[in-house]
Amino acid sequence: MPVRFRLEDPTLSTTLRKIEQLVRHHGGRTWLVGGCVRDLVLGQQPRDLDLEIAGLPPGQVHALLSEHFSVQFVGKAFAVFKLQGLPIDIAIPSRILIDASTSISGLVRQA
Repeated sequence: MPVRFRLEDPTLSTTLRKIEQLVRHHGGRTWLVGGCVRDLVLGQQPRDLDLEIAGLPPGQVHALLSEHFSVQFVGKAFAVFKLQGLPIDIAIPSRILIDASTSISGLVRQA
């Protein structure tokens, strides 16, 4: 079931929506990860966003993002992109770490 949340920062909200639509249109999936998820679960507004884009190769992600944003490639061991002037980092997962059978309670137990 999707979780609903509201980003109060209009720039972050608009940028996230644009990235998600671009990625989905090209067959990928966008995931919020890291501290921004924790902040939202705690009812706080995140100061920055960490995203993972799955289902698209790094070169295609870079090309898509570069059409709309100033993008800097910073990852050497992983594919990580920073959007210049925005507090948004985007990573490409090197492999799938969990699947649909993974439950929230299972993740809590593992932590």
